[in-house]
Amino acid sequence: MMKLVRDKCPELKMEKPERLKGTAYRVALQQRLLATAENYQKAETDRKAVQELVDLVELVHALLPAHNMTFEELEMVRRRKKTEQGAFDQGQAIPNTSLDS
Repeated sequence: MMKLVRDKCPELKMEKPERLKGTAYRVALQQRLLATAENYQKAETDRKAVQELVDLVELVHALLPAHNMTFEELEMVRRRKKTEQGAFDQGQAIPNTSLDS
């Protein structure tokens, strides 16, 4: 199984990397996004948590071209949704009745 790594990862000097393209690249980005979110959840220090958040943002940047979108456009959508539906600032929660938990 291949693990998507940053372009300047030191391990690239020891391993012969495979360059992913198209659907394989997008799937690898999605898998890395989920793994990084899990790492964030498990982070035991603020420093580690922030490093995982940085990776999440970088992965979002990498995924945007697959959706024909720039980061600036994503920010516009985010601001519009925040205006219409609010943010998560108040920590409000309701019972989860969805099967998707």
